[in-house]
Amino acid sequence: MRKISACLLAGLVCLFVFGCAATLSEDSKTHTTRVERNMKTDLKLMAEDWDRFWMVDHPSRLSPNNM
Repeated sequence: MRKISACLLAGLVCLFVFGCAATLSEDSKTHTTRVERNMKTDLKLMAEDWDRFWMVDHPSRLSPNNM
């Protein structure tokens, strides 16, 4: 019984330290930096998707240059 409770206590401490406490201790500047970095990455991916869309666009059958 003592081993089980010790393991359970160790698991809860690890969960709190590595899970919940990491997000609770984030200050405003760190949060803002993380959000800006995520938005910057999302905008880059959106631009790449938009470029890929236009590159895949095939010419019309009526165009004089059939490639």
